[in-house]
Amino acid sequence: MGRYSSATLARGAVVIAVIAMGALGIGLAQTGTPRIQLFEGTAIPAGSTGIPDDTGTVNFGTTVAGTPRPITFTVRNAGTANLTLSGPINLPTGFTLTAGFGTTTLAPNATTTFVVALNPAAPGVYTGMLSFGTNDPVRNPFNVTITGSATAPPGLAIIDNGDAGYSTAGRWFSQPDAAGAFGKDFDRLPPGAGANTASWTFTGLAPGSYRVAATWRPDAGAAGNARYSVLDGTRLVGEAFVNQAVLPASFIDAGQPWHDLGEPYTISGTTLTVRLSDQANGTVTADAVRIERVGFMGKVVDNGESAFSTTGAGWATRPGGMQDQVHVARSTSGANTATWTFTGLAPGLYRVSATWAAQTGNATNAPYTVLNGNMPLTTIRVNQSQPPGTFTDAGVRWQDLGGPYPIAGGTLRVRLTDQANGQVVADAVRIERVSAAQLVSLPDAVRFLQQATWGPTDGLIAYVRSIGFNAWLDEQFALPASGYPTLPLFPNDSATGCPANPNDPNAQPICIRDNYTMYPLQCRFFTNALYGRDQLRQRVAFALHQIVVVSGLDVTQPSWMTPYLQICDRHAFGNYRQFLQEITLNAGMGNYLDMALSTRTRPNENYARELLQLFSIGLFELNPDGTFKIDPNTGQAIPTYDQTVVDNFTRVLTGWSFAPRNTTRDPPGSTNYLDPMVVNPNNHDFATPRPVLFNNYQLPTGRSGIAGATADLNDTLDNVYNHPNVGPFISKQLIQHLVTSNPSPAYVARVAAVFDAHRTSPHQLREVVRAILLDPEARGDFKTDPTYGHLKHPALFLLNVLRPFRPLSANRTALSDGHLNPQITSLGMDIYRPPSVFSYYPPDKEIAPGVLGPEFGILNTSTTLARANRADSIAIPNSSNTSPIRVLVGVSRDAPAGTSIDLTELVDLAAADPSGNLLLDKLNILLMAGSMSSEMRASILTAISPSLSGNTPLRRARTALYLVISSAQFQVQR
Repeated sequence: MGRYSSATLARGAVVIAVIAMGALGIGLAQTGTPRIQLFEGTAIPAGSTGIPDDTGTVNFGTTVAGTPRPITFTVRNAGTANLTLSGPINLPTGFTLTAGFGTTTLAPNATTTFVVALNPAAPGVYTGMLSFGTNDPVRNPFNVTITGSATAPPGLAIIDNGDAGYSTAGRWFSQPDAAGAFGKDFDRLPPGAGANTASWTFTGLAPGSYRVAATWRPDAGAAGNARYSVLDGTRLVGEAFVNQAVLPASFIDAGQPWHDLGEPYTISGTTLTVRLSDQANGTVTADAVRIERVGFMGKVVDNGESAFSTTGAGWATRPGGMQDQVHVARSTSGANTATWTFTGLAPGLYRVSATWAAQTGNATNAPYTVLNGNMPLTTIRVNQSQPPGTFTDAGVRWQDLGGPYPIAGGTLRVRLTDQANGQVVADAVRIERVSAAQLVSLPDAVRFLQQATWGPTDGLIAYVRSIGFNAWLDEQFALPASGYPTLPLFPNDSATGCPANPNDPNAQPICIRDNYTMYPLQCRFFTNALYGRDQLRQRVAFALHQIVVVSGLDVTQPSWMTPYLQICDRHAFGNYRQFLQEITLNAGMGNYLDMALSTRTRPNENYARELLQLFSIGLFELNPDGTFKIDPNTGQAIPTYDQTVVDNFTRVLTGWSFAPRNTTRDPPGSTNYLDPMVVNPNNHDFATPRPVLFNNYQLPTGRSGIAGATADLNDTLDNVYNHPNVGPFISKQLIQHLVTSNPSPAYVARVAAVFDAHRTSPHQLREVVRAILLDPEARGDFKTDPTYGHLKHPALFLLNVLRPFRPLSANRTALSDGHLNPQITSLGMDIYRPPSVFSYYPPDKEIAPGVLGPEFGILNTSTTLARANRADSIAIPNSSNTSPIRVLVGVSRDAPAGTSIDLTELVDLAAADPSGNLLLDKLNILLMAGSMSSEMRASILTAISPSLSGNTPLRRARTALYLVISSAQFQVQR
C-alpha cells in the first residue's frame, strides 16, 4: 500500500495531540501591566521601542496591481503581565491580511507575528489605518498608518530579433525578409546538438501567468520539432516543440501570425526568458516572441487591418509607420474619421496607446476619442509633430492616451478625427488590460478544470479565473481536434503484414506492435491528453467512446480503430443524430457488433440491441428528469422494447458491410476499414410486412435497391433519435462522465431540456456540454453531499497527477512519447480495449442501494493496492535518487523518449516553509481544489515534519505528494 501506513499516520496524530496538550500549560495567573510594542519585520533592533501608536507610519512601497507585497509585523509584550490581542485586524482598502496573530496571548517578553499585504486590484495610491485591540491600558486600540501605491502591470510585450532583450549563443545567420518576418529580418541556424541558442528575455514583469507565442518565416527545410524553452528567471517552467515548416496559426496580432507555445506559463519572479535551441531535425528560425499576461490581455490593430476603418473621402495612404503604411488626412471640420475597433474583450480596465509617423506639419492637437462600445469616455489630444514618447514595445514608440479606461461591454473603440490644426496620422493603436478582477474563485476554477480537462495546471487555472468559464468554453469549442491521424491499412494476417526479418529480429515485433495493436493509439491518447489544447473535446470524445463502445480487443488493428475515434472527436460538440449515423456505418463498429455480417438470410441482432439498450434509449421508459416511468398497475418500471422490437430493428439494419478495398491505397489481403460501410441491396431485408418501429411507425413498402436500403436506415435512426428517452438517457451519462455519478433528477432535466431544444442544431452537444459544466449543481467551491462526485478512472487518476508537474521525456529534452498505458493496466483499465460493450466498467454499478458508482466496478482489493503502489512509484523513487526530476518511464524500445515530471516547486516550498503548510496549500489547491479535510492535513503535516530523521525538503515533498495522490479524498473527484 506504499510507504506510509495508517499506523504511521495514527502515530503522527498522537504526536499532534501531545503537543496540543502541552500548549495548555501556558496560561498562569500573573500580576503587572502588559505593554505592546509593534515592529516592522521579524528582527527587533536592540533598544528600539517599535512603531509609535497612533502617529506611526509604515510604507509598503510600490507594487504592481494584482501582485501582493507582504510585510510581516512582530508584536512584543514589553510589560510585566500577559498581553492579550483581540481582532479583527482592521485594514484600509488595498490591503489584505495574509496571516493573523500566531497567538493572541503573550507572556512578558514573548512575541508573535502577523502578515499584511499591499494587494490592490487597480493602480493608485492606498493609505489608511491598521488597527487592532489589546489589553494594554494605554495603547488600546493600537493604530498605525499604512501606505503604498500600485502601478499597472505590464501586459503585452514583443521582442524581435535584434531588439534589446534578444541575444544569441553560437553563430546565427541574419537574413533580411521584407515579406514574412516580423521585423523584416530573422536569424537562422542549421540543426545542431543544442549548444547554439537564441533567447528573448522579458524583464520587469509582475509574477503571474503569461501566454507565450512565437512567430517565424516558414520554410520547407525548417525543423519540424523546433524546441522553445520557457524559463522563470533561470528555472525551466515548460517547453514546446513546433513545426517551423508551416505558418504559425494560433492567432494574428499586429498583422503577424503567431503560434502559442503551449498553455499559459506561471512565473514567480519578474523575468521570463524564451530560449530556442538548434537541437532539431532541420533549420531553426529566430524571429519574434510575444508575451501577454493572462487576465491582462493586449492587442494591436494597425491601419489596413480589418478592425481599422475610415469614413470620409479625405484619407490617403503614405509610406511610414508601424507596418510601412499610414493613413493621413488634412485638417478639416471633423468629417474624416479613422476608427480602431477591439472586440471580444473581457470587462475590465484597459490602457490605450497610439503610435504615428511624426513629421513637421502634423497636428499638435490630434484628437483621439476612446469609446466603451459606442459611448465616448474621453478625448485626448496629442502632438503628432513629435514622436510618441511614453514607452517602446517591439521596437515601436507608443504614446498613452490617458486612462486606464473601464470597458464593460466587450468592445473598445478609438476614433481619430481631422478636426485639428494640421495633418492627422492614423497608424496603429495598442490596448492592454491593466487590471482584472478574478471572475472565478480558485477552488471552483480547479473543480471546473478537473471536470473539463485531463488535469489542471497552474497556468490554466489562472487563465480560467481571469477570463471566466464561458469565455474558456467558447475557446475550447473553437479549437481544432488534437485527434488521430489516419493510419494505412495492413493485411489482416500479421504474419503476412509483418514477415520475419532475419537481418533484424526486432523488425517483426515492432511492426506488429505498431500495426496490429492499440499501441500507437494509446500513446497518442496520452500525448494528446498531456499536451493537447483541446482538453474539453478530448474529455467529451472519450465519454462518447465509453457510451458507444468499440473495443480493440476485437478491432485489433489501429488503422481499423482510428476512423471510429475520429468520429468521436468530430462529433464531441456536434449533433447526436449525425453521430449515430456515422457510428452506425463505421466499419470498426460493423466488425465489433457484427452489423457487417448481418444479412436478410442470416440476421445478427447485436448492433440493433446495443443501439437501443446502450447507445440511445436504455431498457426502461424515462421521465424527462431521467427517472423511471412506473406502471401504475404493477408498480414496476416500464420496458422500452421487447424481443419483437429488437427483431424488427435487426431486419432493417441488414445488408451493410465493408466497402470494397481501394486497390490504389490498400494492400492485398486487407479489409477496408477507412471508408464507411456500404449496402448490398440483395442482402437487405425488403420483405413485407415491413418492420414496425417505435411509435407504431412501419417502414414503407415498395422500396428497393441502394436508395431504398439507405432510406430504411435513415428512417430507422430518425425513429430512434426521436424517442423521448434519448435526451435524458444520453445527458445523464455525459454528466456522470464529467461531473458526478449521481446527478439529481433536476440536474438531468435541465441538461436534457438543452439536448431537446437543440435537436436539429449542428452544435447540439456543444450546448449540452456547456449546460453540464455551468449548471449550479456542477459549480461551487465545495460539495458536501456524500453521494456527489465520481471515482477517477485510472487514466484520469494518472493524468491528474502528471499534468500539473510539467511532464516531459525522461531526459527533459523533448515531449513524452505517451507510452503510459502500462501504468494503468494493473489499475483495471486498458485504453481503447474495454472488456465488453458495457465499456471499461458497468455504467449501472451500485455501491449502495440507489447510489451509483460506475468506476467502482473496477476497484477491488487488487486494483486498490495497485493504485497505492502507482502513487508510490510516481512520488517516491529509490533512496539514492536526490533529483526533483522523477522519471516515471525510462527509455526503452517501446518508450523511445520516456516520461518524467518535475517536483522542483514542491521541493522549494518544503525548503522555504519547514512547517509544511505552504507545500500542503499548493497540493491541496492544485490536486484537490481545496477540499482536503483538516484530519488529512494534520496527518500529512506530522508525516512530513522536519523533526523526523531523514526528512529533507526533497523527501518531504515526495512524501506529501504520495500521501495526497494515494488518498481517497484525491481519487474521488468532487
